[in-house]
Amino acid sequence: MNRDSPDLSRRLKTHGWGDSCFEHSLALLGLSEEHDMSEILAPAESDEKCFSENRRPILTIAVPTYNRSAKLALLLRNLAPQVIDEPRVELIVSDNCSPDDTPAIVESFVEAGLRCRYIRNQENIGPDGNFLQCYGMASGQYLWVFSDDDVILPGTVDTILRLIGERDFDFVVMRPLGFMRDPAERGQINPAPITKVFLDASAFVHAVGLTVILLSSVPLS
Repeated sequence: MNRDSPDLSRRLKTHGWGDSCFEHSLALLGLSEEHDMSEILAPAESDEKCFSENRRPILTIAVPTYNRSAKLALLLRNLAPQVIDEPRVELIVSDNCSPDDTPAIVESFVEAGLRCRYIRNQENIGPDGNFLQCYGMASGQYLWVFSDDDVILPGTVDTILRLIGERDFDFVVMRPLGFMRDPAERGQINPAPITKVFLDASAFVHAVGLTVILLSSVPLS
């Protein structure tokens, strides 16, 4: 499906997550200006294996970030075990010229084996430009633009891949869950997530409400 002109009449689906961390609970409804930037790919042989023309990633997780290295590190610590051996997922970190130690944080995960496209802008292009860059760089069938201060709980990526592997959807919406210090402090890890498929766009929007406007809640096709 073309991201620029979504057909809302296609199938939808819902599954459940809360504020700042995301786990198993979803709802599913079945480009930027050029500028100077640098990019690190790691490891090269894995990129060739996973992102060749014959094997397009199913899901791109793109993280726009700026000057929040500690929060980004928490996200990557929770996400890395879920994607490090997962060839169906492309991970992109788009760094908007952060003045902190964001490059070193990303490099440490790459050195530990995380396959990641790290893009660092040579100058700050603004949040909108950085978000749009994520759309322009993604190659997956589905794109999940994920905030650098949120967390993807264990098992979440596997659940999403299973669901979108079964059929095509326009949107996947996850219910966010809140936490103060530890993402799993409320026992949010859900081994048996509830999912609901919507065939009608109006019913889908009524069911998910304002969750659909939360950046980290909505992978889209």
